Amino acid sequence: MNSVVIDLSGRSLSHTELVKEATSRGNVSLSENSWSLCSAGDRLYSIARTYLMLERGFPTLFCQLEDKDELAKNALEFLQKEIRNANGLCAFLTSGSTGLPKLVVHKIDSLREASRKITQRHPDIAGKRLHHLFPENYMAGILNSTVVPLLTNGSILIDYKFDFRSSFTLFDRANQFESEYAWLSPSMLSAITSQALRARIQLPPWHVIMSATGPLTQSVRDQSYAAMGIPVINTFGTTESLFISAEAQYGAHVSCGFPLDGVEPSIELIDDEQSLDGSGPLRIKSDTNALYIFEGYKDSSGGVNFRELPSFPMNQLLTGDLCVISEFGIQLVGRTDDVVVLGGLNVSLSKVEEVARQFRDVIEVCAIAPFGGAISSLILYFETAPNVNFPENDFQKYLVSKLGIDSTPRRLICMNLPKTANGKVDRVRLRKDLNLR
Repeated sequence: MNSVVIDLSGRSLSHTELVKEATSRGNVSLSENSWSLCSAGDRLYSIARTYLMLERGFPTLFCQLEDKDELAKNALEFLQKEIRNANGLCAFLTSGSTGLPKLVVHKIDSLREASRKITQRHPDIAGKRLHHLFPENYMAGILNSTVVPLLTNGSILIDYKFDFRSSFTLFDRANQFESEYAWLSPSMLSAITSQALRARIQLPPWHVIMSATGPLTQSVRDQSYAAMGIPVINTFGTTESLFISAEAQYGAHVSCGFPLDGVEPSIELIDDEQSLDGSGPLRIKSDTNALYIFEGYKDSSGGVNFRELPSFPMNQLLTGDLCVISEFGIQLVGRTDDVVVLGGLNVSLSKVEEVARQFRDVIEVCAIAPFGGAISSLILYFETAPNVNFPENDFQKYLVSKLGIDSTPRRLICMNLPKTANGKVDRVRLRKDLNLR
């Protein structure tokens, strides 16, 4: 691999310098069977550690916590005891918005294979300069934004961690350092589209934007293309299965695209019956599924320990998504855990959030039904772009027009939403902060 990494100071690192960077801090085990931790805090170091892992096969645990964090230390100790023959493995500690943490263990070769699959579907990203915007050690930051360019002789421009403020000058940096494409989440895409529509600025020199980590709506994609003229390609993947599907090209109907080679999706029946719209929990059979998954639990002392998921089917993973498989490919309908019954209606909280994100100047949302069945309990917490005079009455009318009166939240609360290390809304912390059940 002859890839290079460039930071905003203009410093360029060769593959030899990446190895030096990865081993410079003295906390890397160079044993083929001993796990070492790559903690959060430095994306250059994270990229260098990923490079070293790909080159030498050293077992590496990636997490979005500091190395002194008790959970990170517990996870590392657990892997050392549980998986002694760890050569060629890597692991991801996820501890985000869904509650207790999870350890997902993959073969390093699975990351290589996932990279091959996505560049086979999209060869135009191979060998190009990626604009790195995802948080370090988040799966999209490792697989999408590090492994793919490193394995295709591309290069990586390390930008600031993405937020609405840094997006004001993002295009300037893209032009200065001549990045050629980027992976963005739908919320990132909405933010930079807002910037492109607001000001007369030089657009980035990207030939494509790859969308990942959340459901992309047709309106967000069309607004982005109208503002920047850059095609947006939607992809779908999970920490457990890596890349699952991707669109082949920008199209008139957004979906997650068709399955990649070696991926067999199926829709699970609920109570042995097919739903009216053909949707159901998505099950994935793939040669890049995780090797092990361990769930966190609180032990008798109140600390967090790990155990293997009971009856974990190695090659048949449920993703937790409600999907439809149609002539357009895989289409996300919602999450299996986000459908609530409100006043006798089935309401998908992710659908409410998806619609709300499309309103101008809304940059992040979280829908919560804290008290169960009463429709009056549905609350939408939302965050807007800074320094805007937000039209809340128009927002309410817009939601009613898109969702219908019965599914529209009765309360809209504007606030700065708490985020996890990977930039998603921290729903657990939000409920705790607001004393919600």
